[in-house]
Amino acid sequence: MKKFLLGFVFVLTVGLLSGCAIEKDIFNEIERSVESLGDINQDSSIEDVEELSMALGYDEVIRLAYSEEEIAFFEAKTSLLLTHYELQATKFSTRGLVLEIKLIIKEMRETQVSLTEENKNLILDSIALIKEYRLDILEDAGEGYLRLKDLRENPDNLTIQEIIVILNEVNVVLTERFENLEKINVELTKIKGLLS
Repeated sequence: MKKFLLGFVFVLTVGLLSGCAIEKDIFNEIERSVESLGDINQDSSIEDVEELSMALGYDEVIRLAYSEEEIAFFEAKTSLLLTHYELQATKFSTRGLVLEIKLIIKEMRETQVSLTEENKNLILDSIALIKEYRLDILEDAGEGYLRLKDLRENPDNLTIQEIIVILNEVNVVLTERFENLEKINVELTKIKGLLS
């Protein structure tokens, strides 16, 4: 009987310790995943896309009439600026969510709170999606802003039609990045909810 009790206590202890190890693993996995988002949240080399208009020499001057090309340029530039600002706001939200998750994990470790198996699996599913979206973002990292930088440095070598095409192409790249970051934020919000 004594051997049976000792064996039971041993199995119970090993089970509890392995449960703690699994808990540490899930917390470590969450932390690694959210920290890996730092490389997609770096600000671009062009801090403000509005500089583009000055570099191209197209300041908004009040005129009675604009040519079709000028209207197309202003529309492309305005659309790009809106996308840029939405992207920056989304990056800010991502940073906030990452910080909140890290604080929740720290508190959970300190209070030794554990997660249910269902929540662990849901978190791992969200982490897998975050990794997928992150890779999509990194595939074309910097392409948009680098094209703008080249455009800013060499505006005289291009026609206004070529500039409009570049602005629209950059807008597509930044829109895709914005959409992927939005998806990441949805998954981060799920993780935060599952941890709370």
